[in-house]
Amino acid sequence: MHPSRNTHHVTRTTDHALRPGYHFVESRLIGHKVEDVGEPMSVVAFLRCLQGQTRLPRAVQVYGLESLLACMQEREAVHFLRRLLADAADWLMQHSPSIVIFPVARITLNHEPYLVYGGQELRFAHLFGRGLQQEDVGYFTAPFALS
Repeated sequence: MHPSRNTHHVTRTTDHALRPGYHFVESRLIGHKVEDVGEPMSVVAFLRCLQGQTRLPRAVQVYGLESLLACMQEREAVHFLRRLLADAADWLMQHSPSIVIFPVARITLNHEPYLVYGGQELRFAHLFGRGLQQEDVGYFTAPFALS
């Protein structure tokens, strides 16, 4: 006879159900106000997958957005990233993850949301379109379609 195993799982209640799209979440909220789901990957690996249209898991946590934005001072680099995200929108909706979480250190709101990294405020709203909306303090979402 095999000893019985405890098969009960404890499910944490979170305040926000994750919908398909981009989720910008302060790391301290993940697992508390926002569900802790998704396989971790770097922002560079994520962008390579978008560019090559490589299938991704249903949910991913993409790390490094802040450091990437801090390095992107040139207008051409920002335009390239915006175009890559816009071009990948339909493909993401049809073939790949439904949930992309960007865990970040801190988000502030001053006319528009900013990511705080290394003591500087980094714009990101212009990359993710007019659909960017605040869900809670420290938590914003945007649809894959960036129009």
